[in-house]
Amino acid sequence: MKLIVKEYDIYNKKILDDIKICLVADFHLSHISSDEKVKLVINDIKEKRPDYICICGDYIDCTNMLDDKSIYDKSILYLKELSNIAKVIFTLGNHDITKMLKRRKHKFNINKKWIHDISNIPNVIFLYNEIYQEKGIRFIGYVLPHKYYYDKKRENEDILIESYKKYISNASSNKLNILLCHSPMRIFNDNVFNNIPSLKNMDIILSGHMHNGMLFNYMDKIWKGNIGFIGPHKKLFPSVSRGIKTKTIDGKKINLIVTGGITKIQEVAPKILHFLDKLYNPEISYINLKNNIKK
Repeated sequence: MKLIVKEYDIYNKKILDDIKICLVADFHLSHISSDEKVKLVINDIKEKRPDYICICGDYIDCTNMLDDKSIYDKSILYLKELSNIAKVIFTLGNHDITKMLKRRKHKFNINKKWIHDISNIPNVIFLYNEIYQEKGIRFIGYVLPHKYYYDKKRENEDILIESYKKYISNASSNKLNILLCHSPMRIFNDNVFNNIPSLKNMDIILSGHMHNGMLFNYMDKIWKGNIGFIGPHKKLFPSVSRGIKTKTIDGKKINLIVTGGITKIQEVAPKILHFLDKLYNPEISYINLKNNIKK
């Protein structure tokens, strides 16, 4: 097993000094998640020493997992290890706000004690539809609502637009705006930008959720572009599954970066598929923000 590391250079005049951000998502901590994979991630981050670590959702596999003290304690321990390296910007994905019921049914649920404990770890900034700002950078942690992921239409644009307008304030055009949004599936659509004018002020959008389109390791090297093999809800060839994608609006470039995640097959998936996770390497991304203009 090895760690897949992807790096992206982004040039922007708003950046005062060069900054390195580590983007990581989809730990899916559970009874079957791999400690070895997490240790590979932590060791690489220790070596690279980024300025910020952005955890973009699905840190746990479902809130049921937190009923197990060993998983609960592990989730806190990993965050403490990471926060000793750099400031951690932490937001939630659909698995972090979902309780699994019998017969594969589920409901919205948040473990308030867990959120309290995370929020009180020194150097961890927990963002639930909130903004954290320092050094000319604004981190916006946008948590898509539970119904966005699980209503009949699955990842409905209208729900995204409605909730974003309700919970996220306008982004300052003078700051470097970095949006953490767990799912990239709709956030980069033209219709979403047309209906959320303030979204055009974003400079970078960081996401996970797609598990690198479930491409096997050898496929990742030859399968070019952003398209994956299969995405959430069994959608074939999802168009925004991996890597970096750019959009230019009114002369302004916006970058979407989707990281492949640590765990590909989680415990809440059918048991017959669990062995497949060993066939996938964990992935993290580094974003090098630079002030100088690319030549």
